[in-house]
Amino acid sequence: MTKRKVAWYGNKPYEYTYSNTTKQALPWTKELIELKALIEKQTGETFNSCLLNLYHNGEEGMAWHSDAETDLKKMVP
Repeated sequence: MTKRKVAWYGNKPYEYTYSNTTKQALPWTKELIELKALIEKQTGETFNSCLLNLYHNGEEGMAWHSDAETDLKKMVP
């Protein structure tokens, strides 16, 4: 278990469930909208939500894993 803080933001109050926890997306902040625009311009992708994790120091972290939830993005072959 980690002590990280987690926040879920999105265009709508989308629900996202992982690790037996369901988050409801918060409205984008001004700063996140600006960052989202920069990332979309750089990647050529568009995003409707973002999951943020805050780790307080170098002792916290997450093991290697895969966010393979099929409802996050449809993969194009």
